[in-house]
Order: sequence, then C-alpha cells, then structure tokens
Amino acid sequence: MSVLCGLNKSVIAVAKKHYDAVLTDIVLPYREVHRYVRPVICVVGVLANIAIILVLLRPVMRRSPINILLIVIAVFDMTLMATYFVFGAIEMCNPVFFSYAWIVYTQFYAIFSVFAHSASLWLTVVMAGMRYLILRQARSSRGGPSVDSTRGAVIGVIIAMIISLIGSVPNFLRYNIIDHGARPVPSLCTAETSTYRRHFVNESSTVNAFSLGRPEWWNCGWERFNFWTSGMLLKIMPCVLLTIFMALLVRLLVEARQRRNRLRRTIHTDTNRRSRRSSAERTTTMLILIVLVFLVTELPQGMLVVATGIQPTVLFIMSHFGDVLDLLSLINSSFNFVLYCTMSAQFRLQFILTFGACCKRCFAMPRDTVTTFITSRAAPNDMKSECARLTTELNGNGPLSASVVLSASVDESPNGGDQRLAATAV
Repeated sequence: MSVLCGLNKSVIAVAKKHYDAVLTDIVLPYREVHRYVRPVICVVGVLANIAIILVLLRPVMRRSPINILLIVIAVFDMTLMATYFVFGAIEMCNPVFFSYAWIVYTQFYAIFSVFAHSASLWLTVVMAGMRYLILRQARSSRGGPSVDSTRGAVIGVIIAMIISLIGSVPNFLRYNIIDHGARPVPSLCTAETSTYRRHFVNESSTVNAFSLGRPEWWNCGWERFNFWTSGMLLKIMPCVLLTIFMALLVRLLVEARQRRNRLRRTIHTDTNRRSRRSSAERTTTMLILIVLVFLVTELPQGMLVVATGIQPTVLFIMSHFGDVLDLLSLINSSFNFVLYCTMSAQFRLQFILTFGACCKRCFAMPRDTVTTFITSRAAPNDMKSECARLTTELNGNGPLSASVVLSASVDESPNGGDQRLAATAV
C-alpha cells in the first residue's frame, strides 16, 4: 500500500509504463554504479563523522553551543550511514536475507532512518536559527535570556527531537512483520550466474519467507496521513525554514561587512577586534554553507513530496530516482567534515592535536614559523592552563614534534570580548 491507494488500477498501470519508458534509460547507468559508490561514501562518511565528534568533544571546542549541535548532528549522520551500509550490504539471495533477524533489522532501519534523517535536518534548522538570534542579540542593546549558551543548545536539541518524533510516529506504526512460512527458493538465487547459488543447490529447496506489511487497521486514509505528516513536517517545513534563516544570515553577513568597511575608512580599529569580527564572519559563512548543502540535497526531495501529494503517480519518479536521492543524502551526511576543515582554522588545529599521535609524519608542523590563533571564551586562568597544555602536546610530549612557543593575549575589556591564544611554531 502506498500513496497510490484509491487510484484506478488502469491509471496506475499507464503511469508506470510511461515513467518506465521515459526514465529507465536515464537512471540505469548510475544504478549500476551506485552499488559500488554507496559503500565507499558510507565508510568515508562514518569515519569523517567520528573525527568530527572526537574533535568537537575536546574541552576548548565543546564550550560553544553551536558545536554541541554539530556533535549531535554528526552522531545522527554517523549512525544513519552505518545502518545504511549494513542494509545495503545484504543482497536478496544472501542466506541472511531470509532470516527473521534480517526482517527485524529491515523494520528497524525503515523506522530509524526516517527519524535520524529528519532529526539531523531539524537540528540544522535549530543551529541556523540559533546563530541568527546570537547575531541579532549581539547587535541589539536590549536585554533578555542569552541564546548563546549550553542550555540554549540543549533546548534546541530537545525541540528537534520532539518534532522529529511527532513526524515519525505514523511511520513507527506503519510496518508489521508477516511470516509466509516455507517458500521455494527464488529462481534468481539458483541461477548459474548467482553468487549465492552454492548455498541453495545442495540444500533444501525452500526458505523461510518474511516480509514487511501493514497492520490490518492500516487503510488508505492512514497511508495518506502518514505521507502528508512526514512530507510536510519532516521535509517541507524544515526546507522552508532553512531557506528563510539562510537569507537572514546572508543579510546579516553583508551588513556586517559593509559596516566594517565604513569603520575602516573612518577610524582605526584594534587588530584583535578586527580578527574577532573576521572569525565571527567565517563561522557564519561556514554555517550558511552547511545550510546550503542541506537545501541542495533536501529541497529536491521536498519538491517531489509536494508533487506526489498533488499528483500521486509522481511517486514513480521518486522510485526511479531513489538511488540518486540516496546519493544526495549520503553526500549531505559526510560533507560537513570538508567544510569544517576548509573554513575553521581552530578545527584544523584541534584535529591535528587529536589525531597527530596516529601519524606524526602526516601531522608534523613545518619548521618555518607558523602562527595559529585559537579563539576561546575561557577565563584568563583557563587560558594559561590551555597554553601549558598545548605547549606540552606540541613540544614533543604530545603528538607533534615541532617546538612551539605559546603566549596568551587576553582581552579583559569590560564587555568581556573573546580571549585569544597565539601558538607560534618555530
């Protein structure tokens, strides 16, 4: 049963024949490649998200509420790609495919994948909204509860989880395991070209057959309710909100740069303050790119959901482009690591400090002088301890072999500006 339920069978048959004739030749070349591309992206994505989690869990990184949200997003992306890797690894004729344990895992994946993907999407919405509110509060003189806090991040995570759970409830109830008993082995599995032929030729000619069905009370009305609930709440709404927040963040970024250019022409600005503004703009730019990647990968699916709701036969387009949509989701789940490494000098340094011991030659710092600034909101005493810790790590007792001179430059202005730690490798 699908969103096509209730339509005339002849209409469904004509639509299927039409879309098969138009789209099969278009998607077939990639369909052959997808089985090889999928596991590679999954493995790389899982490792990349593990690296993100370990780096952002370092003390100097987890102080930021935005980083807390990024950690939770990485956890969901990692588990989603890991479960998808297992799901795609078991082919139809694999003996495991006919086991009860596998149908239970299939049911789990069908439920969990929807929840995890929607949670990651809504967490990105929360992150974009939080960044916008932080920048608005920084520009406004009015008081109020600070959004830039761990408490704000935790509340944002809870909100994203609740929305994702509500949108996934119909999907939780949609599946039911059906036991068909002993059935003949499919001819595809016993063919000469089958990789798994040896598992069935000399054994019993039957296998236990299980499938995922619908509960007896599940009818066409429930199917359409599930479609629109998940489509609107888990696809359309977050895409619309991401578009709005991205536009607002871009506007704030443009205004900040225009204001900075005016100040440069009129007054002399302190070097540390200019650097802090530049760092804030880089953070905002990185978050805009994260939101943009989500939009590029999720918006096509959202548009197809709306089109299918209006014209149910569009579902055949989604089925033909299923592998392409899977690829977009996989890229979305693994691309954040590239953005962090290219956009954040602090992330790159903490990545080196975290994984430098694994490969000193790969992560050894050059002998020429390199100056790296780490932005922190630590108190002056904490900054001194951070200097001592980094000195220990970078001077041979830690993962890096370069000798390093560290000095702390603390801005103790009345407004409590960011503190800065200068690490110079020589």
